[in-house]
Amino acid sequence: MELQSAVTQALYSQLLEEAMAYGVLIFENGVVGSPYTNTARGKRYVYWQIKLPDGRFKRKSIGVEIEVTTALISSLLERKKTAEDATAGNDACFRG
Repeated sequence: MELQSAVTQALYSQLLEEAMAYGVLIFENGVVGSPYTNTARGKRYVYWQIKLPDGRFKRKSIGVEIEVTTALISSLLERKKTAEDATAGNDACFRG
């Protein structure tokens, strides 16, 4: 396994800590998955979902869609993009 840059390691550490606090599933290469909403009993519920290798989806409930859960999803998406950008930058360095 390649050693990641200090920035990538710090981002992953922060993301892991936040995700563990909320029970969100993440993987080694950064955050995998996307938000998913479902309406039931007149309320919108937010989930984080990943696509498994066999094509099925696995979802983890974040909670009722309110300001706090919307902010968490925004934060996760922002960190996902940052991690992807950092990984892409590392890949370019190793190719060059």
